[in-house]
Amino acid sequence: MRIQIVIILLLNCFLVYGQNEIIFKEPLKIQANEKISPEIKKGTILNATSITEASIDATYFHEIVAKDNNGSIVRFDARKINQFEFKEIDNTDKFWDKNLLLHQTYINLLTKGMQHELRNELNNEALEYITTLNKYNQFFEDEYFEDYMYTLVNKIHKGILRDKRPSNIYLKILKDPEPSAFIFSNGFIVVTTGLLSNIQSEDELVGVLAHEIAHFALDHHLINYSKEVDRQKRAQFWATFATVVAAGADVYLTVKNDYHIPGILTASTAAVSTELLDEISTRLGVKYNHEQEIEADKVAKEVLGVLNYDKMGLSAALTRIKNYCINTGNYNALLSSGTHPHLDERISALEAVINLEQFNQKSYSKKVSHINSYNAAIELWQFAHPNIAFVLAGRNINLGLATESDYLIKAIIKRRSSNTKESNEEVLDLLNKAKALNITSNCIIYKEEGITLIRLARKNEARKAFESYLNLLNEAMKKDYMSNNIELENEIIWTKTMLLKLDSL
Repeated sequence: MRIQIVIILLLNCFLVYGQNEIIFKEPLKIQANEKISPEIKKGTILNATSITEASIDATYFHEIVAKDNNGSIVRFDARKINQFEFKEIDNTDKFWDKNLLLHQTYINLLTKGMQHELRNELNNEALEYITTLNKYNQFFEDEYFEDYMYTLVNKIHKGILRDKRPSNIYLKILKDPEPSAFIFSNGFIVVTTGLLSNIQSEDELVGVLAHEIAHFALDHHLINYSKEVDRQKRAQFWATFATVVAAGADVYLTVKNDYHIPGILTASTAAVSTELLDEISTRLGVKYNHEQEIEADKVAKEVLGVLNYDKMGLSAALTRIKNYCINTGNYNALLSSGTHPHLDERISALEAVINLEQFNQKSYSKKVSHINSYNAAIELWQFAHPNIAFVLAGRNINLGLATESDYLIKAIIKRRSSNTKESNEEVLDLLNKAKALNITSNCIIYKEEGITLIRLARKNEARKAFESYLNLLNEAMKKDYMSNNIELENEIIWTKTMLLKLDSL
């Protein structure tokens, strides 16, 4: 049985990537836009089957091998493929073969080979980055949403490259409120929680994923490989990066931490210097130039059409990213950087979306609700973006998918923005809804309840709320008695002080 499997694998490799030849998964129907040769006139329809390396008098070049309507073999210079129109590109296998031809990826592979040494260098750099983030709990675990994304990725690309490049596609969600996504040379896609919460439709998500997969399939990482990077100092560089990540790891709320006290953490992985980020992107080959970004955008838009999604999906996603950057004051992200295109330029090239609301899909918002809860907490407690947190929490509440944290966040922001009897009663109602869920013992609810009751001059009830809060804090301290938990100690002191001064407030 094992021998049979090996033979099948070898045959598959031979069929897909023979010596100096790449055979397409399915024949590509093409029509000549002008006269190419005596046998290929304007309007001639061919079925291209492969691209191969050929030579005449020791001069090497590349040919497209095709069949005409009579089944006869026809060959022509691969550089003339742009003089043909592709017909009936109705699935992703044909789509990727078409684009890898048009963008000369196949020609580069036939000319330079697999370049295993360079790919190995880039893979090692990517593994250092991934391992460091994983070690410090920087990936958001949501198997449900990851499974959903994998179904979308498999629609876009089958995962394993047919031309035998040593890569396949897999993904993780990064704990980061900044909307972003990137892919490494080994096919590892990283999508931030911020991106997933900002976009509001499957069309947008497919557009973003297709853009990243285009970078991967078109081999942009290898093209961007920089020999100037001192790779002998890899261990030293990534040790520095790990130190920075470790210093800021705790800034991201742990969804399983029932006794997290918000507002007391100051370190952040956002403190990573611009210089460090620049070297990371250089080492990983993700420092794309102007042409590569526009190229990947164009490919993504085409993929959306092939898969019967709205072709404006990527443009909508980029517009939401732009709006987020404006709302948070991150104007640097809006600017072009040397050869890197401006966000507005990319949106314009794709065509701007007039009405973003047409991309608001309830089904998508339901799937991403768990991530929305997480981001809402981060945006409020750590990055002081209450408006964004309010929207995210409100979105989950309106869908009937709110957690205690969602009700709590909306209550706090609402209380901060108004101090009328009516608004404070609304805050109490939100807090009571949070308590009624009883999913996690979120002790902060009692603290916020006590503060709100003081506003309403209901001091006896406020005292009970603070006493409940203190009891929960003491329970947490007993569970954590082995560590020096300064945060809990400070919170206990604050609560005891409030109980002491309550009658005078």
